[in-house]
Order: sequence, then structure tokens, then C-alpha cells
Amino acid sequence: LLTHIVRNERGIWFISDKKLYRTDSFDNIDKAEVLFNKIRFISIQQYDSDILASTDDGKIFIIKKDLTYETMLSPGLIQLYYPNFSMFIDREENLWVGSAL
Repeated sequence: LLTHIVRNERGIWFISDKKLYRTDSFDNIDKAEVLFNKIRFISIQQYDSDILASTDDGKIFIIKKDLTYETMLSPGLIQLYYPNFSMFIDREENLWVGSAL
């Protein structure tokens, strides 16, 4: 089951069974590379040329062009319940997270 598909200049990113994958085209989707195998992802969104990714333990990462990541939000600060939240970074680099009450 594919969820949360994002396409940018670095390829096609998607989540399947809480794993993050990346491939260069839909033709090669069955050969997609698993990224950060030990992290369980629930959502991804594009942010410029980077990827915002949330995990099932409440973390939000920003994944950079070089495939390094930085923690934007640590677990415990808010509860992220899939699929009732969204993420956004404004032009002043503030992270906004919206969720259902």
C-alpha cells in the first residue's frame, strides 16, 4: 500500500508500510531504495527541495538533498495522529503543525 507520494527534482518519494522509499521514476517503483530503515514514517511533504517527514513516535525530520536529516520536532511536544495533521515551514523558518482537537 503506497501512501504519501511526493515528487521533486531528486525523484519520487513514498511511504509503504511505514518505510520511506525513493526512486527515479514510476517505471522503477519496484526497485525503490529504502531510506532510514529503522525509522517508521507516517507522512511526507515537500519543502522546497527538501522533504518534511513525520514518524509514528511523534518526530518531524527535514531530509536534505544529501540525504542527511535534522530533527525539527522531538517526540512528546505534540501528539501526531495520522492522518489528522499537516506540516508547514514559513518563510521565517518556523515549523507549523496543525492537528485535529
